[in-house]
Amino acid sequence: MNFQILKESDKNLENSAKILNFSLLFIALFAVSLTPIFVKISTREIGINATLFNRLWIVTIIFSFWNSFNEIRSKELDPVTEVNPPSLPSRLETFIKQGGFWIVIVSILHLSQRFTWTWALTETSTANATVLANVTPIFTTLGSWLFLGYQFDRRFVSGLVLSIVGAIALGTSHLSLSSEGLIGDCAALSAGVLNSIGSVISQKIRQRLDSSTYLLWRSAFSTLFIIPVVLFFEHEQGIFPLSPMGWFSVIALALISEAIAHGLVIYSMKHFTASFLSIFFLSQAVVATLLAWIFLNEKVELINCIALAIIVIGIYLAKTGKGAETK
Repeated sequence: MNFQILKESDKNLENSAKILNFSLLFIALFAVSLTPIFVKISTREIGINATLFNRLWIVTIIFSFWNSFNEIRSKELDPVTEVNPPSLPSRLETFIKQGGFWIVIVSILHLSQRFTWTWALTETSTANATVLANVTPIFTTLGSWLFLGYQFDRRFVSGLVLSIVGAIALGTSHLSLSSEGLIGDCAALSAGVLNSIGSVISQKIRQRLDSSTYLLWRSAFSTLFIIPVVLFFEHEQGIFPLSPMGWFSVIALALISEAIAHGLVIYSMKHFTASFLSIFFLSQAVVATLLAWIFLNEKVELINCIALAIIVIGIYLAKTGKGAETK
């Protein structure tokens, strides 16, 4: 009898943990949805490269404090831990063993994706770039199957297809097909592929490294790699914001869009596959449409409602199919 009660209690705890982990994704989704607003405010004063640079160095400081706090807390909980901190060579050795090479690669991919995406927006329409970016889950799922060994059933694949169809349908109202924007279209598609590769590698790294340490190293390397770019392209316009509102925007990008949003995404990779996460974040279109309807009084047509419903159904199918959660 007691065994049955304990078994039910463990099952309830497991269900509560799953609900909590899924709820954190909605917080990340809302945080990501705010990113374009902060970017538009920041780029009124500084360029997009300078915006990314400030976003990265600020979040590196945030993750440094967070990691220091975790180390202090772990020492308090475990007094047996060594008093003397590890030396720099031992830290580097540990970093390499835990996938340091791949963190450097992910940092390069992270920056390349951002630059490619920004360039795509200058060469093609926003609608074209958004539609092409929505095929990212295909590459992420393919990479997870080939390189990580994840298996996906028909239910998950059906959800994948439905979500992509719904997301593309939302953006086709302003879609323009012409040879003039072909280079930009290819750049947008390339940005999606780079994002998929980075997600698959991040999933691999998360199997051996905790999220806070990984995020600290990735943001630190990304900051290091972007410094020459900023000095070359942004030295005339300026690197740092000039007004309080400008500083608010880059700090918000670092805290909300990077630390909270991307931090929760990387944390969630311990529980969900990169494939499901790429599908889930197609629901940004749902959030953006609803916010535009509520606050901007933008008209939502019947085709938009159908597309939104298809996205939600697709996410539900993928979540309940084989391949959404890590084992």
